Amino acid sequence: MSDNGTNRDYLSHRLLRILEERLNARGMQTRVTRHGEEIVEIAATNPRDPDKGGRVVIGYEGYLVWECWTEFRSENDAITAADIIHVLLTEDLTERRPAVKTDGPAQDPGPCRSGYGAGRAEAQKPDPTATS
Repeated sequence: MSDNGTNRDYLSHRLLRILEERLNARGMQTRVTRHGEEIVEIAATNPRDPDKGGRVVIGYEGYLVWECWTEFRSENDAITAADIIHVLLTEDLTERRPAVKTDGPAQDPGPCRSGYGAGRAEAQKPDPTATS
């Protein structure tokens, strides 16, 4: 099978469909953007608390964008934003997920992070094998 871009487009469409189905099964609200018949982008929010987590968008090329409005009026707000960004960019959130079954209905193992500061205690534990 030649790799002329068409195969990737089809694969991306299929993967975005799977993503949409799993997010909907977990109670997320999704908005699909199409180009013709192909899905090119999905935006997801949590309808139970739309202000808490903001919005996540993933596109056919694999980009993922998290948009979240926060308070940003004090030094403490800046420190909180820095902590959130640090966790998102340094922790492997996929390690917190159980193995995913691809057959059968989607199961909800819970969020990768359960809120601000989740996982920080784990990140701060000293490495017993490290030498000073």
